[in-house]
Amino acid sequence: GSPPGDHHYAQDLRKHFQTEAFREESIRGLRRGYYGCVTHVDRMIGAVMDALEETGLSDRTVFAYTSDHGEMLGKFGMWWKCSMYEDSVRAPLIVAGPGFRRGAIDHTAVNQLDLQASMFATTGADRPDDWAGELLQELGSNDPHRATFSEYHGHGVRGSAFMVRKG
Repeated sequence: GSPPGDHHYAQDLRKHFQTEAFREESIRGLRRGYYGCVTHVDRMIGAVMDALEETGLSDRTVFAYTSDHGEMLGKFGMWWKCSMYEDSVRAPLIVAGPGFRRGAIDHTAVNQLDLQASMFATTGADRPDDWAGELLQELGSNDPHRATFSEYHGHGVRGSAFMVRKG
């Protein structure tokens, strides 16, 4: 087969965003900016977690941080979020508080519907039984058999894209 970066969707995205025109100086600046943002968010999360500990609220507060996408950072000549490659689809998810294992790092495939289900359960709010999503608090740690789904219907490609991630 052809290399992953040669897929016609990848070609569409590079053409749409004109990434071949990106100069090395710009690429380095984009990467520095991204890592600077990640560092800033990491520090802010630490400040929130410290404040919860200092005020005694950590034992009754659930904190969640996530985003809607990852970042290609130039892999396969692509940037931002528009592809179904791992770097674009994988989003950060940090959850802490009652019902969540402290300091655990899990590699189980999850999605925003699972987070939503967990927030409904945490607050005790009613949630329709037919809504998708499983409680993060009840998922097995590092489950290689759990699958999740992602889709993209945005600009820059010739049609919708879908993926299933397992393990």
